[in-house]
Amino acid sequence: MIKKKYCESTSLKCEGLVFDLDGTLLNTLKGHAQSFNRALETLKMPRHPIDSYRYFIGNGAQMCARRSLPSDSHHLIEECVNLFKDDYACSWYETTVPYLGIQELLKECSELNIKFSVLRYGNVMFSRGSILPLLIERYKQKKSFRITDTRMTRFNIELDDAIKLSIS
Repeated sequence: MIKKKYCESTSLKCEGLVFDLDGTLLNTLKGHAQSFNRALETLKMPRHPIDSYRYFIGNGAQMCARRSLPSDSHHLIEECVNLFKDDYACSWYETTVPYLGIQELLKECSELNIKFSVLRYGNVMFSRGSILPLLIERYKQKKSFRITDTRMTRFNIELDDAIKLSIS
């Protein structure tokens, strides 16, 4: 579909695309919801239906914890976030799937020689969603964690540089 429109258009030509990973290319809702619910269960707090997390997610894990915990339990936010991160780091691959049509879109972009990159702000150093502290902690505790696929290139950039990259 995109191929035909792109080839026929004179105004849609581009050199490259940058995609955000979570919530744009990949449907991570179920995994986030399940990991948060397991954290809530550990804290003896009420769980939520998966669909509720559509309204909880956004602005980082701390905000999701704040939205999912009862208002009189906000003192548990940090513990909830840590439990969520530990759980999600070990289970994300069980439920994470590309959104319908994404694989075809990326294939068509490749066939049209449109370069594309995937940016995941969870890998941006010192951002709210940075996974680096979690990986360091898991390493110190001698816990396992998954490494980026060997075919990918991982860049370590600071938040200001990531912002510049994504808007340039």
